[in-house]
Amino acid sequence: MSYSVDLEGDCVQCKSEEAAHRAAAIINADAWMHHHLKVVPVERSLPQEGHVWFLEIDEFDGCSWNIDASDAVWLAIASHMADGANLEFRGEAGDRWRIRWQGARVFTDNVKEVIWAVNGEITAPAQKEDAP
Repeated sequence: MSYSVDLEGDCVQCKSEEAAHRAAAIINADAWMHHHLKVVPVERSLPQEGHVWFLEIDEFDGCSWNIDASDAVWLAIASHMADGANLEFRGEAGDRWRIRWQGARVFTDNVKEVIWAVNGEITAPAQKEDAP
């Protein structure tokens, strides 16, 4: 099975600069993971929070993804991750889930329901009727 990761929606925030470097080192040095995911620690400036540290995905290869091997890495970096940090995945069959860190613990969240909101209508311009 092959998976992709949401590079736009990821929020892999770390607790500190040191935590970001340690988490990146764990991921990049893991015997299995370093073939599938490479990350770099980066500092970003957020309006409400100031300067915070994240793991930015440098490379991702979701072919032959191993859930057990990746879960071991997610658990290994848990103490370095900020509460609410997450990484969203999508499977070949359209299934979606995310890995989320909270309180130095790791959770798997699955999409239960998608709700679509009607924001507008695309229609042809109204035709004027010919006057008699």
